[in-house]
Amino acid sequence: MIAVNPRRSIACILVTLTAIPVSCGNAHAQKPSTFIISGKVTSVDGAPIPKARLSAASDRPCSGGNQNQATEANAEGYFQLQLPCPGIWRLHAEAQGFPEQQYEQHDTFSTGIVLNGTHPEHQVVFRMTSSGSIQGTVLDEAADPVRDARVFLLMPAPSGDTLRTVDSTTTDDRGIYEFDGLAAGGYQVAIQVQPWYAVAAGSSRSGDSSTSNAPALDPSLDYTYPITYYPAATDAASALTVQVAPGTTQQADVHLSPVPSVHVVIPAAGRGNIGFGRGRPMTRGGSGPQIQQVSNFGPLKFEPTSVNILADGSLDVGGFAPGDYTLANGRSRDDTNQQSFTVGKDARHLLPLRDAEPLTEPKQQATTTLNGIVQLAQKPCEGALLLLVPIAGGHIERQQSNTDGSFTFDKVPVGKYILVAIDQGWSLDLKDRQTLSAYLTRGLPIDLEGSTILKTTLQAQSR
Repeated sequence: MIAVNPRRSIACILVTLTAIPVSCGNAHAQKPSTFIISGKVTSVDGAPIPKARLSAASDRPCSGGNQNQATEANAEGYFQLQLPCPGIWRLHAEAQGFPEQQYEQHDTFSTGIVLNGTHPEHQVVFRMTSSGSIQGTVLDEAADPVRDARVFLLMPAPSGDTLRTVDSTTTDDRGIYEFDGLAAGGYQVAIQVQPWYAVAAGSSRSGDSSTSNAPALDPSLDYTYPITYYPAATDAASALTVQVAPGTTQQADVHLSPVPSVHVVIPAAGRGNIGFGRGRPMTRGGSGPQIQQVSNFGPLKFEPTSVNILADGSLDVGGFAPGDYTLANGRSRDDTNQQSFTVGKDARHLLPLRDAEPLTEPKQQATTTLNGIVQLAQKPCEGALLLLVPIAGGHIERQQSNTDGSFTFDKVPVGKYILVAIDQGWSLDLKDRQTLSAYLTRGLPIDLEGSTILKTTLQAQSR
């Protein structure tokens, strides 16, 4: 185990013993007047892509000029970008029939092009993958199409702990949705909608906000749909990933199943003059409470199926499925003016909100930064998959090496890890324990406690 010295102040870890220029910089290198990225844009089979639009953005502010530069490839696919300063440059390209993508992109990672005083120019072959699409139909429990459902296209976030929303849309009157122009990769599809029959019954029941003795909603209609992932899962862990290959269209129909609606009772003292969606006033002086559902791809606006003012002035809000929610008073945007509550799977029909807990920020864990260089056969290894695997278990951090073999793990929780580099490792199934273990046995144990310089050699492993 290699211990990291927390007293050092230099935030660069050199995982090499050879004299290879690194992105940490060389104070004695003479700065050239221009920096250039040039090359050719092709399809994966090598055919040139004419008139592709290219842009480059520096990872850091550029003192020599604009840190974003753009150009267009010629009819044979050749291009040249003149850049105002050294640094790590991210190269993007898009063309007709091809989605916008980064150089050597894998999921949310890509290979940065490193330019510095000793390497002011770099040539690339930018192999673009053609776009694909996902389309499908959202069906209810009777296999009828669901219109106006919110559809979210998701991918893993860079942290890997959550999903991020790539795109969103709504279904048409046939229940059909479509996402086109997609880069190759794995996606998840999630649906948020309320049953039309519950919404219709709830609207007619609560249309007069002054009525406190409205009749109870028919139990046969008092249902709700939980957030549903393709094809019919109510949690992301059970969802299927839709693999989009270049030039293909994948079908992803989502089937919804209703669950009994849980009603949350919001005390009169806590609801204020704050707002519900759908444009229906719930109190004479304003609109109803602001409620969000907490999902693993972000907070979502909650749409109730029914709202009724009870005799004591509290609100009976219907349409909750099991899950986590937040309630905002609405008179202030301050987070301290929110409450969080959970609707359990065994929740009663009526859930008084007096048990809600104030929303608190999670305790921040100490983090550090790991920089280094990965080599293969004593040469910089470009595009390698880097893994930081916690010895105690937990989330595996991923990164990708740049053209000079450099890489950066930013905001890594302090702790003990095994560092692994795999050449051409992006297609490996590392969820398979045996596959991952084979590489971990040859990895580098490190103890990250703070910023320092770690002088040791990391060689990329071959597949």
